[in-house]
Parts: sequence; C-alpha cells; structure tokens
Amino acid sequence: TETLDQTIQAFKRLNTPVFVKAQILTSGRGKAGGIIRANNEEEVMKACSKLLGTKIKGILVKKILIQERIQSSKEIYLGLTIDRSSKSFVVLASIEGGVDIEKLVSEKPEILVKEHIDTLSGLNKDQIDLIAIKIRLTEKKRKRTIQINTSNDVYNFSQKRLPTFRK
Repeated sequence: TETLDQTIQAFKRLNTPVFVKAQILTSGRGKAGGIIRANNEEEVMKACSKLLGTKIKGILVKKILIQERIQSSKEIYLGLTIDRSSKSFVVLASIEGGVDIEKLVSEKPEILVKEHIDTLSGLNKDQIDLIAIKIRLTEKKRKRTIQINTSNDVYNFSQKRLPTFRK
C-alpha cells in the first residue's frame, strides 16, 4: 500500500492482528523500527503514519505491506537475492531464523543453504524439496512447501521486474 487509506483497507480485508512492514531494500529493518505489530485499526493507523514518509537506514519509506500475524513454533530465514558472480538468482535459507542472519552466518556458515535458480526455467519442485530437507523441515512441511510453492511466485515476479542476466 502507498497511503493510509489503502493500508486501512488492507487491514480490514484481513481483519486479524498484523505486521505493518516498511517496504525498503535493506537488511535489519525490523530492528530499525520498520516492522510494527498491530492488533486493531487504530494501531494500524499509528504504525502506518509512523512509517510512511520516514527514513529507515537512510531509505525513504514509500510503501507498506500489511501481513497477517500467525503463531509460529519456529522461525526460518528464506531470502531471494542476486549472485552477481554467477549472474543468477539464488535462494538463501536457514533453519535458525531471520533476525541477525548475517551475524549468525558469519559465526556458523554451515547453517545457510544456497540454491541457484536457472534463469530460464526458474525454481523447480526438486530444488524446493532439497532446500526444505537441508533446513530440516519435516516431511509434512516439505510437502506443504512444495504445494504452496510461493518461492516460485516470487521468482516469477522478480523475472518481470529485474533485468535479465546474459551468460
């Protein structure tokens, strides 16, 4: 969303506690105040007013994401980035959560799983299953991960928005 009205409408569609997230390209936005919990419309309004138009880590917040807050028993890290050396997208995953992932990986590099994505065919089910196995998801959760396949949706969206690499 880009306005307070759009943000409130998004919250009303969910009608449940949410995270109000500043949409900026930087790590550590949560610790920098860019992710705020909200339980009701008033809290969403306050969070949106606080975030929109402010700077976090020197980056102006122009957009907000409203995301349903769910109870989780375990937090994992899943990211999609560009590997400039191989000129391809790469999925990064870790079983040890997302806060301070850079620090965690510097101390324990073995916890980070990297899976390169073919720029023509995208992320396939075997790769998703391999990532899920490497981060020790149960078989039930692995099957659900493949069924949802949200990573491929993110990859397809990125393909439309980012420049194509030439090999």
